[in-house]
Amino acid sequence: MKKLLMRAIFGFSSLLLMVSNSLASPLDNISGFSVGVSGSHAVYAATGLEKEDGEQTKEYGAFTHSHGSIFVELDINDAVSVGLDWTPSEITTPQAVNVQHHNSQRGDDVNATSVENKAQISFENHTLLYLKADTPVELKGGNFYFLLGVSTVDILTEETLGTGGRYGNTDTTGVHFGLGFEKDMDNGMFIRAQVVGADYDDVEVTNANNTSVSVKAEDMIGAQASISVGKSF
Repeated sequence: MKKLLMRAIFGFSSLLLMVSNSLASPLDNISGFSVGVSGSHAVYAATGLEKEDGEQTKEYGAFTHSHGSIFVELDINDAVSVGLDWTPSEITTPQAVNVQHHNSQRGDDVNATSVENKAQISFENHTLLYLKADTPVELKGGNFYFLLGVSTVDILTEETLGTGGRYGNTDTTGVHFGLGFEKDMDNGMFIRAQVVGADYDDVEVTNANNTSVSVKAEDMIGAQASISVGKSF
């Protein structure tokens, strides 16, 4: 279902640009453009599954993160814009520490040995392509809008495993739905407030030193609230 939505978004974006280009020169069909910056506070959650020699361990986790982003938009007409939002900083999970004890049921046994595993995930180059559609609903000089988009993000695994394991990096894609409010200011400036929900594709990585061990993240979701300031030209 998610792949169909992504194709529909990309198809709609391409259709808008094709229709615009068929009606006029590439510059004439763009009624304007905007640039801006956003500050966001987000919560992300996922279910992690670790498989080792046929056995599976499942755990749910969530974390919050604040970050900034920059965006640029092209106005297709007075109500519809196509935009690109990029997050230059990494979105990093808290570090998880796991100590495994061997040769004893008790960690304080003098004959016991232990290894410490540390793991952390960073999301880098989060890039969102979106359609922004204004609604006729107005409030105190501003109006509400809908946002629909798709994103890509690199996933960097940063682990120090006493067991000697190592995992590679990967990436994923997401589908985004949002609702916002925008108010125009003087000299082409504007401010926005919006909330956006996201649903990301599952990812799985295999231990490079032991192919019988793999880690999978599924049901990855996110929600963020943002305040943006921009200027239209």
